[in-house]
Amino acid sequence: MGVRQVFCRYYGNCLDVAIIHDWPGFTCGECIAFEREPQSGSGDAARIEDGAEPSR
Repeated sequence: MGVRQVFCRYYGNCLDVAIIHDWPGFTCGECIAFEREPQSGSGDAARIEDGAEPSR
């Protein structure tokens, strides 16, 4: 299973790349560029577990 860091400031760009390249899925598990988007309120960055392909 893969992990997606939906509060990463680059997440939207990664989605764009996945769409452009017609990937069936992607994960953030091996990404070294993770940078947390500033959030209001408390709590940790959301992590979505899914059955997506390994990082590309």
